[in-house]
Amino acid sequence: MHYSLDNLSHSLRHFFIGKAASAITALLLVVLLARWLPKEDYAVYISLQAILVIVSYVTSFGINQSLLRYIPELRVASNNLPLYRMVVRSLLTRSLAIGAGFLIVWALLPWLGRWLNLAQWQDWVSVYLLVGWLRLSGQFLGRIMETLLWQKQSQYSQAIGSFIRLVAIALAATYATVDIPTLFLIELASESLIVMFLAAGYVRQWHTDPNRNEGDPDWWRTHRDRSRRYAFWSYLSTLTSVLASSAPYRLVAAKMLLPEGVALYGFASGMSDMLNRYTPTRLMQSTIRSVLVARFAETKNRDDVIAKLSLNFRANALMLGLLAALTLSSAHPILNWLTHGKYADADMLLASLIGILLLDVMRAQLEMFAEVMEQNQWVFAGGFMLLLGWVSTIPLSSLFGMWGLLIGNAIGEILAILLMSFGLKVQVVMSLLSVRMLIFLALLCIFEYVVLLLSSTIHSNVIYSTSVTIITCVVLLWFVAPFSGDEVRKLRMLLRGRSS
Repeated sequence: MHYSLDNLSHSLRHFFIGKAASAITALLLVVLLARWLPKEDYAVYISLQAILVIVSYVTSFGINQSLLRYIPELRVASNNLPLYRMVVRSLLTRSLAIGAGFLIVWALLPWLGRWLNLAQWQDWVSVYLLVGWLRLSGQFLGRIMETLLWQKQSQYSQAIGSFIRLVAIALAATYATVDIPTLFLIELASESLIVMFLAAGYVRQWHTDPNRNEGDPDWWRTHRDRSRRYAFWSYLSTLTSVLASSAPYRLVAAKMLLPEGVALYGFASGMSDMLNRYTPTRLMQSTIRSVLVARFAETKNRDDVIAKLSLNFRANALMLGLLAALTLSSAHPILNWLTHGKYADADMLLASLIGILLLDVMRAQLEMFAEVMEQNQWVFAGGFMLLLGWVSTIPLSSLFGMWGLLIGNAIGEILAILLMSFGLKVQVVMSLLSVRMLIFLALLCIFEYVVLLLSSTIHSNVIYSTSVTIITCVVLLWFVAPFSGDEVRKLRMLLRGRSS
């Protein structure tokens, strides 16, 4: 079986190595750009990244979600011929759609330049749109390869390209200067390399597959109504779930806040986005979805899917809770040093965004459950609640400034979780969260509140504050264990790469 524990464990080794390398380079890049770019230029860079994310969601048309949902099902049934054919068609269609989306953005540049304060860099924004086309096309191909468990080719291609980008930016800062034109040209070259590496890896894996011509060539025609229905609801949910990302909130910030506030929010949300990308849920989303779909296609066991999602959520919650506590207790002096004094005050903002990220991860479990059950109309319904939360940020940001963005974001996430859990008939607290994890998080929140009260004293010694935070979390884990013994053994097996 393609998604057996043996294949999964072998794939995860390359997955974690590649993702670790990409995470390190991404963290260094965020910090170095925040340190080297002027705040006004950094605000422009943050706004353009938001445009890329929105174009990615709007131009998906359900292609991404439908293909990634049915790849495991086709692979398990050895329907490789229709699988590979649809991959090629989807890649071409997706790339053309992304290109059309960026052409529309290019036509709207005069208006966008005035609204987002991009007029000074309008010519270079066109270059960044080409960067966006390469990046989004490469990301789609990378996710396809992850779903097929071709992690070695996928992860190392992206890690090498990211490392080359980091080295080029560091050399520019050392021997010349880092500004918008230099940054955009470096990103254009690195994204081109990543796409070439990914394409070469895909072709090689396809060519060495001895069963690539096996399967029912009419599979997609037979399942046309089913796949189209799934793609339709997936696209609607995608249009609303764009509001789960930081992109639309950055655009509100660009309109409602001063450039210094945009840069501060952009830095904190950029760090939060990176954490979101490298939480176990987002990091392994393609792999987790593939395994759940393959297992459910064989067993039709709904409770087993919920149990696996619960374990996944609690592992994420443990990591995010610890990171939020460390951010409150130790981040201020570290950020002050890393960003040369520019964004030291982002610690409270970042800790709050991590709290919202915990809600986002819970909603992500419900999304994956809906996708496995092919009930993704509830993902759309949850996305509509996110829309209500985003709309509320406009009046809230005028009342509370930057914090209004976070309040609106949290409102949308909570409403989405409540509606989706009702529609999917999943008891969030009992099935996903568990009482022990709820108690652990509550006690951790009390500890973080005490840390906040003593922040002026704690910030004076980073080693002391970090040690106290870690010891407290270990003690809480000892007395309020959120995992059963069997779940701990499963997590250890995955971390060690065992398949027994």
